[in-house]
Amino acid sequence: MNDKKNRNFRVYQYIQKITEEAIIRNQFKDSGAEALSCALDLKLDRANVSKEMNVLWKDGKIIKVQGKPVYYFDYEIIRKHYPESFVPSVISKDETLGFYLSKEVTTVIEETEDDPLNTLIGAQGSLSDLIIKAKSAVAYPPYGLSTLISGHAGVGKTQLANSMAKYAANEGFKSIDSPFLTIYCRNYADDPKTFASILLGIGKTTKSKLQKGMLEEAEGGILVLDQIEYLSDSSMDLLCALITQSIYSRIHESMILPVKTMFIVTTNESLDSSKIKKISEVIPINLQLLDIDQRGIYEKIEIIMDLLAQEAKDIQYPIKVHKDIIACFALMKYENNIAQMRNEIKIACSRAFLDTIPSQFKTVYVSYQHLSHDLLSFNENNSELKPKITTMLSSIPNDYLVFDEMGKSNGANYFKNAPSVFSDLRISQFVNEFDVDIESLDNLEDYVSENISCLKNCEETQLHALKRNIHPMVFQIVVSTLQQRQRYSLLLNNTHLLYGILLHITNLIKRFDNQIMNVNSNRVSVTEAIYHQEYLDAKEIYQSFNSLYNLPMDSKEIDFLASYLAIVNQWVNETNVALLVICHGETIASQMVDFVRESVKGTYYLDGIDFKNNLQLNDCLELACIKATELNQGAGVLVMCDMAPLTSVSEYIIKKTGIPSKTISGVSLPYLLQVIEKSMQSINDIDTLIMKTNVESANNPTGPNSYNFIQNITDRIIAKTVDFIDTQKAVDVLMICLTRTLEGLDIPYSDEIAVKYLCHCVNMIERVIRKEPWDYQHLNSFSLKNYQLMHHVEHSLEYASDTFSLKIPSTELAYVTEIFLGLQSIK
Repeated sequence: MNDKKNRNFRVYQYIQKITEEAIIRNQFKDSGAEALSCALDLKLDRANVSKEMNVLWKDGKIIKVQGKPVYYFDYEIIRKHYPESFVPSVISKDETLGFYLSKEVTTVIEETEDDPLNTLIGAQGSLSDLIIKAKSAVAYPPYGLSTLISGHAGVGKTQLANSMAKYAANEGFKSIDSPFLTIYCRNYADDPKTFASILLGIGKTTKSKLQKGMLEEAEGGILVLDQIEYLSDSSMDLLCALITQSIYSRIHESMILPVKTMFIVTTNESLDSSKIKKISEVIPINLQLLDIDQRGIYEKIEIIMDLLAQEAKDIQYPIKVHKDIIACFALMKYENNIAQMRNEIKIACSRAFLDTIPSQFKTVYVSYQHLSHDLLSFNENNSELKPKITTMLSSIPNDYLVFDEMGKSNGANYFKNAPSVFSDLRISQFVNEFDVDIESLDNLEDYVSENISCLKNCEETQLHALKRNIHPMVFQIVVSTLQQRQRYSLLLNNTHLLYGILLHITNLIKRFDNQIMNVNSNRVSVTEAIYHQEYLDAKEIYQSFNSLYNLPMDSKEIDFLASYLAIVNQWVNETNVALLVICHGETIASQMVDFVRESVKGTYYLDGIDFKNNLQLNDCLELACIKATELNQGAGVLVMCDMAPLTSVSEYIIKKTGIPSKTISGVSLPYLLQVIEKSMQSINDIDTLIMKTNVESANNPTGPNSYNFIQNITDRIIAKTVDFIDTQKAVDVLMICLTRTLEGLDIPYSDEIAVKYLCHCVNMIERVIRKEPWDYQHLNSFSLKNYQLMHHVEHSLEYASDTFSLKIPSTELAYVTEIFLGLQSIK
């Protein structure tokens, strides 16, 4: 690095350090980096320092506060701590930087409408195990477990740390106003004394005032140490001592203080690097983020779409891009991960914007001529992935994706949130796979199991499409033969699981008719001894086809059918999903379990845990693992709970025991009875059990008289206040949401509450669909005061959000929350 570049870097680093100190002390008047002090501290010429500061300001990296002297602050650090504040690049001498900043935004962990960890791209894929660890880290009492986040530059370490903080606040593991502060370790690489004073604080002396350290400022919240590898050995030793001993003293003081914050440490180094060996040995939770090109092409495309959406929001112009351009971005290898990908997208959008300016259509069209030379060159030389990417993008019905000024895109949503589309593709692939010569299959049983699993998760429309491809006579012969055997009685109640073999036989007959079938009837059967009864049944079925279609009796085809019959019959006779009920209160869960055991006959696996006041969360989690181990019959455990923090129990069970587990919240006795009934049908695994009971979960608590009353209100009043929404559908959905709200708050149903709730919420849904939500004055103070109630109302409305594919903003949630103020007694 030449002297000029080195000088620029040192000056910029100095401004970052001063900016961070100003934020910690909340002191913006007559503070900031100024040329004379910088020159003296860095032993540089004042004129050169002033010149470098002006260069940095012109590049948009720093903020200038006019006056004598002129002060400078780092723009990125200010924007990170105050993301909702607009700060101009020049502030007049009559104003201060603090005038533009909101105190609340500095330390408050903002609420999000979704689980911020589960909504990360890859939460159900490459990040699934990592997210379970992240949740357990922030949930662990009393302040959370220290966590190390590692990964190369640009992989999303800061985003993960932010999401962990928001999750902690949303789930009640930390209060809504918990501090979330960051120390940029790179600024203290050669200054361990300053690092210690910033971290620990400085005690009051005759010469100085008391200065709080970051540990004190971050009490009850989270302190992030960014790029820990830059710390000196002494600074690293200090941090290790804080983590292991959980005590500290301010500089110049001997009084011992407890550490009451959670540490999140980030590094660009690998876990085996000598630079971070000390810290990695004392931190219990390690979260390693993979490079973007290691996370799979599907997640890579999702990230590209998110970056395009953010770009449209930033420039306030719609962006239109062809799927082929998305494919080009996806093919590129990104050494600097998301940062490099973001730059490529910005380059393309900026070039496209230049072509848009003279146009009367305010839409930025991104095409090939706007892509960088590096991107185009890489695509020319690396095309092996393109067919796979094209297949994935073909699920989007239109050739173009449009991201509006708010970053919304129907095409992107279709790609991310339409599992049925991918199921259709999977079924299409499944159909094609059965139309193959089974000589090419290495393992019949694995092949059969994979496709039965696919059939089990198909939706009705897909199953109908499959059935249409099966020859009616094939269906009749196979089913009629099985009907004569008692052991297939349960299977015949789920004939859709036979569609795979029925489709195969249909295709087999077609191949024989077209004389493209090779028959070998002299091979020795591999299933006659293993699946003897199924082999005899398969042989009888093929004799019927031989009589009807003159279809030859190929030994391997008989083995294939016998294997299919044996495996599918094992599937339908699989053990049931077990249920574990956990509720706040002294006896609520145990009373529910006792009632079910007394009133429901049949085979099911059920137990409960009362989450009493004297039971710690970690003890409850360990007890849940013990119960899950006892209950599990091989099909997994479904946890039914009332509210957070119990909603994370299933993730803990998976982590500790490996038993498949998921959670349903908002449990009630009627809901439990419905789930028990479904669980006794072994064809229902955990996912289908949740899916089949979700809509039916809330019984109408109002009785017939109240039902008639609600119907009259719907027809005579609510229907007349909306323009386009299906009123009856909205009322039916909202009644389920209301029931969940009342149960969680221990409020008895009344027609008065129902009328207020339904009249308001039906219109609210229409407003949100129109993108015309109401504002709410003093939202921050209201949400801080009523965050627990507001959180419960939000979760109870999830069914409405999912049904109408919308996100209810916080302003609207506040109005709904007001309906229940003074009535609640949260369990």
